Formats: sequence, structure tokens, C-alpha cells
Amino acid sequence: MCCGTDPNRCERAFTGNTIGQANAVSDRLLDLRACKLPGAKLDGKTLSGALMSEGVFDGASLTEAVLSKAYARGASFKGANMANSVLDRLDWTGADLR
Repeated sequence: MCCGTDPNRCERAFTGNTIGQANAVSDRLLDLRACKLPGAKLDGKTLSGALMSEGVFDGASLTEAVLSKAYARGASFKGANMANSVLDRLDWTGADLR
């Protein structure tokens, strides 16, 4: 199993980090590895420092979201809307951004 035992870890994307800032300080780890969230409405969420590797965010709405220092290796963001988002120091290696 890749991602721990928290059965609600993928749903935590919808609340984000409550303290998250541009430098990825947060009150909890957001483990979104291998989460399947196609079409998710994550507008304005703070996902700083989130682990998003191998996740599926195809068609997701991430407008004005903060993804500073997120780790998104191999994740899929096909058709995702990231307008006006903070995409600072992300690791996109192998991610699909079509």
C-alpha cells in the first residue's frame, strides 16, 4: 500500500491546509498520492507541500489554488484549470499537463 491507512486522506484536498502559505508551512501533511480526483473543485484551496505523485486531477478546477512546494511527480492534470494559481517550486517531473 503506497499511502498509509487514513481512509479520508484524499478528501482532505477539499479542505486543504488551514495555515498553508507560499513557503509551504502547514498544520498537516496533505497526502494525496495516487488519489483519483478527476473534475474536483479545488478553487482557492491551499495545497502547499502536498504529496500528489501519481494522483489523477484531470479536468479539476484549481483556479487561485496554492500548490507551492507540492510534489506532483507522475500526476495527471489533463484539462485542469490552474488559472491564477500559485505554482511555485513544484516538482512536475513526469506529470501530464496537457
